[in-house]
Amino acid sequence: MQRLAVVVVIVAALANYANGFCYRKNPPKSQESTEALQQPGNYSIWVCVQSKDFAGDLEKAPKRNITQVWMSMSQVPKLSNDQFAKFADKLIKIEIWGSKLAEIEDNAFRGLKELKGLILPQNELTSIKSVWFKDSSKLLELNLAFNRIQSVEIAFLKLVPALINLDLRGNELVSVPADFVKQLPASLRRLNLYNNPMNYKQTMEAVEWSKSKDDKANEPKLRELKHVFNVTRACIDDKAVEKTNEAVDKCVEDRLNNEILAAAAGIATVGSVATSAATTVTAAPSSTVVAATSTLPAAASTPASA
Repeated sequence: MQRLAVVVVIVAALANYANGFCYRKNPPKSQESTEALQQPGNYSIWVCVQSKDFAGDLEKAPKRNITQVWMSMSQVPKLSNDQFAKFADKLIKIEIWGSKLAEIEDNAFRGLKELKGLILPQNELTSIKSVWFKDSSKLLELNLAFNRIQSVEIAFLKLVPALINLDLRGNELVSVPADFVKQLPASLRRLNLYNNPMNYKQTMEAVEWSKSKDDKANEPKLRELKHVFNVTRACIDDKAVEKTNEAVDKCVEDRLNNEILAAAAGIATVGSVATSAATTVTAAPSSTVVAATSTLPAAASTPASA
């Protein structure tokens, strides 16, 4: 009977997990009784996993003292106008991960004047609209990594004067608005635009901006792309190249491709010389070995003389 009871409990738990569940996170340690734990005034973070009814699950959350809303692996196709209005006076962070979010209505974040973190990675958003941020003057972190973003309204930067971290990795940005880097908030300390199919010029500008801010997180990428950026700079400085993103991209790609072809030709030449020398060494008497190997480049002579 005990085993059966355990199985029933496990099945019930799995069923609840499949249907999604919500709970509050990190109650104060002073709450010891079950009754005290149920008091809505003691909640601080509302967490939902695999939610299939975002609006309904938000409605279940207590109104008082909710400071953060976390959603993951849920079905949240759209954030509607005034979606978080009941928490407006205290909400400081919204996190929605991997939840198929594809649309945000213009007034979804209206009234969230205390919001400091908007974390929406691994969703399906395709643009960034400035109207979302009209009440977000205190926003410190904006994470829209690994969405499908293709366009950015640059005006949003003026609405987030306190922003410190902007993460737009892994999107579909071919370019950002002109002077995007120049208009970043003075408060910003970290910018991440990697893993976007962006043009060379704007990628270089973004990484150089990070370097100027001593952003250690971007140092490995800066080292990896140092030569590419040197070529990009040369193309920008070349008076024969138009100063459009497309022209600079073509110049960079042509020069890099020519370097690859030249390197391949050099390797082929060395290989041909080495093969010829090896044949000569095999056929020649021992007295001619030194003369044959001396014609090889230093890198190729070592195995022959060995």
